[in-house]
Order: sequence, then structure tokens, then C-alpha cells
Amino acid sequence: MLTTRDCWADLTAKLSLMRRTLGVAALVSADVARLVEDLEKETDRGAALLAAAFLDDVLELVLRSAMVDAPEVADKLLGGGRALESFGSRGHLAYLIGLLG
Repeated sequence: MLTTRDCWADLTAKLSLMRRTLGVAALVSADVARLVEDLEKETDRGAALLAAAFLDDVLELVLRSAMVDAPEVADKLLGGGRALESFGSRGHLAYLIGLLG
């Protein structure tokens, strides 16, 4: 049975995640304007590559926002040559922890 303390802890954790996610949204919105400008100048192939790279960066920001504030530990998972280096593995993790639906 859930206690009031458990419910409060769950609510506090969700609010903290929402605050971090809103911070990510503010960062991303400025980048989207630049992305749109760049996409208009690219070929179809270039636009696809640029958009995929942008989504990869956004997915990393979303994952980091869901993690505790320990960048050195997150870097061990998300950095180059690490377990979550690929876009696919990051996408799977984001889905599994409920960040993507």
C-alpha cells in the first residue's frame, strides 16, 4: 500500500523531471529555428542527415534531463564508444523509461 510519503516522493520526482524537460525545450527551440534555415539550403539527402543528427542531439538532451545531476556518470553511458552512443540504443532507452511513447 502506498503511503503519503511515497506519493509525495513520486510527485516530487515527476515535478523535477518536468522542470528539467522544460529547460531542454527552451534550449531546443532556439536550435530549431537554425535547423529550419539550414534544412532549406540542403539537398534532400543533406536535409535527412542534418535532421537525423539534430534528433540524435535532442534525444541525448532528453535522456540527460531525465537523469540525476551527475554528468560524469552520464558521459560514461552517452559518450563516444559507450553503451548508449548510437541513436537506436538511446531511442530504446528513452522508450523503456517512458520518455517516448
